Amino acid sequence: MLALLLILMSRMAFASLVLVQDGTLQLASPAHGSQVPPAAVRFLLEDQSFDADRMLAPEQDALWQPLPRKGLNFGMLDRAVWLRFNVHNPSAQAGRWLLVIPWSQLNRIEFGVRQGDGRWSEQFEAGYDVHYSRRYGQHRLFQFPLALAADEQATVLIRVEAKYITFVPLLVWTPEAFQQQDFSDNMVYGIAFGVLLAMLLYNLLLSMVLRSSSYFLYSAYVFSIILYELAVSGYGSRYIWADSALMQGKAFSLFAGFSFFCAGLYVRNFLRLKKRGGWLLHLNTWITGYWLLSFLLTLFFTPLLLRKLGDPMALVTCVAALTTTIHLWRRGDVSARYFTIAWGQLILATMAVVLMFEGVLPYDHFTEKAQVAGFVLETLLLSFALAERINRERHQRELLQQTALDMTRQASEERRAKLEAQADALALQQRHTDELELRVLDRTAELERTMRNLELANRELAKLSVTDPLTGLHNRRYFDEVLASEIQRGQRQQSPVSLILVDVDHFKRINDTYGHLIGDECLKLVAATLRQVVVRGTDLVARYGGEEFAVILPGTSDEDARLVAERIRVAIEKTQFIHGGKRISLNASLGIAGRIPVQHESSARLIAAADEALYRAKETGRNRVVVADLAQR
Repeated sequence: MLALLLILMSRMAFASLVLVQDGTLQLASPAHGSQVPPAAVRFLLEDQSFDADRMLAPEQDALWQPLPRKGLNFGMLDRAVWLRFNVHNPSAQAGRWLLVIPWSQLNRIEFGVRQGDGRWSEQFEAGYDVHYSRRYGQHRLFQFPLALAADEQATVLIRVEAKYITFVPLLVWTPEAFQQQDFSDNMVYGIAFGVLLAMLLYNLLLSMVLRSSSYFLYSAYVFSIILYELAVSGYGSRYIWADSALMQGKAFSLFAGFSFFCAGLYVRNFLRLKKRGGWLLHLNTWITGYWLLSFLLTLFFTPLLLRKLGDPMALVTCVAALTTTIHLWRRGDVSARYFTIAWGQLILATMAVVLMFEGVLPYDHFTEKAQVAGFVLETLLLSFALAERINRERHQRELLQQTALDMTRQASEERRAKLEAQADALALQQRHTDELELRVLDRTAELERTMRNLELANRELAKLSVTDPLTGLHNRRYFDEVLASEIQRGQRQQSPVSLILVDVDHFKRINDTYGHLIGDECLKLVAATLRQVVVRGTDLVARYGGEEFAVILPGTSDEDARLVAERIRVAIEKTQFIHGGKRISLNASLGIAGRIPVQHESSARLIAAADEALYRAKETGRNRVVVADLAQR
């Protein structure tokens, strides 16, 4: 019923804004919220600190880009993102709207509305780094006022910083419609939290009365779900830890790790993995330990690695739990069947949320609340499964007691009972033998996977040992090996070998003027240009050292090599290297040496000749190609 309610709400909750041909949003006064179409929004990733006026300057227009495939989900960024779109009030009367960003895990949001004459009519800030007393509306969701006069057009500019996922859904509401929707949202979340809290208190009481660890771990898991949903929905940061700077920044990742940790403990207990042992127990131990470590490290440090591993590990955890339950279900475990159904529907609900983040599904009330609905249904199903398991175990104990009583009363059948016991022992031994064989097969498969992974790692290491880490080209070591090999081949086959040395002109001045990071980008750009020009599979492009590059051209005369070098020089000269809105000129000097190698000729002689030609190119004005005269050597 709850999922059906969310579907009905999602179909009637959002209307579309009208998008005209020039990309301007025509604001109306719909009875429900309107989602800003991604096609109307442009974005820009911040690479240096600019103010709002500078970002809207005409010279910056070329840097603004349309939204990527994922829409308003930019993933995990290490810098701020700017968003802009134009709005127009086509009505003959002034109007007021609210721009709402319903994703609560954003560090800082700066919002501004600039009129057509350049004046800023609205400027606000929000985010969980900003205290509620400084936020507009002091609501759990980030909201900003949008007031336009009759037939007025303006530009909305938003700057967003996020420590985790930079997800910025944009919804436009009239104040009245938002107030009504907020009341509906509070009702839905109130029902959800009420059910979760009732399940928590009821099962916690049962754990104290029955002294059952199963009920206690179930209660801990429900408690962790409540904390996680408080963090995701924004209710926690608004009403519970509003004045805690630590919790504002860490609640989401902290309680996500805590809920996975509690889920791991509950799975371990509910499915009796400790008694079963084997790979199921080891997998659960490893995953549960990871989430405990993640929780503790997030509480004190919040390392960057944990943030990047959060989503992959969450996926691994869900798949591992589902795999475990399906495996036990196929082996006849009744409890695993209920757990598979409960966990599977939660994964489906979570997939709806993930697809919303990826832009596959729209952001609406169904996708927004799908996970909390999944949590509620999961807790109900797990509570039923737990009660069913306890009743089944009690019934089994009663059957065992009755069996023992019957055996006492039937002393005359003692011999048959012994035979039955021996048969049971043989069956048990056979079962243990089967389990041992399965473990041996699992270990063998694991060893084979480890050997394959080791072989792949060795191949990758060998590749890295001959690769320049900055440009991705082959390094000097590999260049020396290939040049010596090509000279020997040229001696045997009497075919020419040519060498081109490329030196970026005035590279030190670029480093001194713009810094070494821009110099590195310059080298990457030159390397990419060399790869585009030198395309034969037999040729080799390598970084020779510093700002110098080398090109080996087997089977190529010095005259043909000169033509290749000229194409390289022209391509580098035409390179568009833009920094800070300005073009940085790039050119290079090239020295060529090539001929059919003579007997016992070393690579050093060819390198020296090319280097001497390069020196003459630089001495005679740079940005030119000079061919060495090897006939005089």
